[in-house]
Amino acid sequence: MTHWITWAALACTSLAPLAPAQDRVVVGTQETQERLSEGLLARYYDVGELLIEHRSKLDPGPELKATQDFVAVLLEVMDQRKRGLKSIKAESGGRILVTGADLSHEFVRDFIAAQLSSPPVLTLLMTLVEVPAGHLAELGIEKASVTVDSLESYQEMLGRFRKSEKVSMVTAPQITLESRKTSSISTMSQVSYVSDYILQIVEPGSMEILDPVVEVIEEGVMIDVRGVPVPGGVVRFDLDVSFSVLQRPIPTVKTRIRSGAGQEVEVSLPEVDHIKLNSVITLPEGSAALISSAAPTEGKDFAIILHYASPREQINPRVQKLFESMHAGQYDHKWFPKLQWEDIPSLLEVAKSKRELTNFPNNPFSSQSQSTCLEGIVALWLIEGLQEGGNLPSLNPILLGKKVSLESGIKPGVQLRMLAQARRAYKTWWKKTPGGRTEGLHALEGTDLHWY
Repeated sequence: MTHWITWAALACTSLAPLAPAQDRVVVGTQETQERLSEGLLARYYDVGELLIEHRSKLDPGPELKATQDFVAVLLEVMDQRKRGLKSIKAESGGRILVTGADLSHEFVRDFIAAQLSSPPVLTLLMTLVEVPAGHLAELGIEKASVTVDSLESYQEMLGRFRKSEKVSMVTAPQITLESRKTSSISTMSQVSYVSDYILQIVEPGSMEILDPVVEVIEEGVMIDVRGVPVPGGVVRFDLDVSFSVLQRPIPTVKTRIRSGAGQEVEVSLPEVDHIKLNSVITLPEGSAALISSAAPTEGKDFAIILHYASPREQINPRVQKLFESMHAGQYDHKWFPKLQWEDIPSLLEVAKSKRELTNFPNNPFSSQSQSTCLEGIVALWLIEGLQEGGNLPSLNPILLGKKVSLESGIKPGVQLRMLAQARRAYKTWWKKTPGGRTEGLHALEGTDLHWY
């Protein structure tokens, strides 16, 4: 027998007012927008910058599919009736055609701006626990859902759970999410049991053979989660959790298979208790939330603690201080900064950033003027410098392809595409290299990229 318990929880922080749209987001010009007679506005928006990894000159299909997926997510998080939206259509070239009232265009602009300003990869730390019914109140959790707005508050709440001997840890996964995509994780175990017997009669001699039918049942935790940056500087997490527990001991019954006074056999009738939690949680970076309900186990409660980790939490202090000096315009080191091989994981984390820097390391021997550079490219350039023994690896932190000239390659859109390709190469290289240098192995080997 299977018992299903369904719980829907909603824990949201208050949203900040919608920020003004970034100028580079809107592609609405006299040629690309039209005010319709019923007061609606039709306007094109370019989202190709968000879908660079799907772009191909030979096959436009993947980019169009990615654009359609983008539209589907946008429609899901947008209050279409309240905003006066009539339609959104995905078109080739990474463009979407939006028809609706001014409020709908305001949301679309701010939604695109949220995607551009958010890191491409989100980190969610989850802790799933079982506690005796009523013990959550003893731990200071008075409601079915609570939110905390800082790393310190999250760590203090988590510390209370860890100190309690009554708390049983179910699982504590760290989930890395690509923006707008669903990730799944499970910690399931399989239990085999005899569900039936098959009587086979073999001739000659009418020999009877009983073959057991062995089946498998699963128990544990399955999690599906998606993170979508939305206007207001927050991320909406759509969470589906399934927690199942097999009742032990497994009930059995005896049944007679053979005719007459044949021997009885025993078969198992497993019962699994399930709980499903479906939640939409909106969190700013660095904050956390707790949701709870009755657990599948009788007399127990079940709680999930989620922490939307800031990328800064995964960057060591030395690298963090280095890039903070660039953000503040205070970086003035003329040669390669004091970095170590163990800083590479933090630099790879910074390499996810698309932020534009105006103050960054450069080579004093270069005659090529460079006023801006993407933060992610600077991070990869520094990794390349560590490969070169802690020296400036090239004249400028500029990525170029074999058939890409400096004049065209230095454009921000081209550098952004180069960054996505190079980041994958350096990530692959690091997986082959952890713990120390590998002689003759360089990150950009096998690609058409090189440093200027």
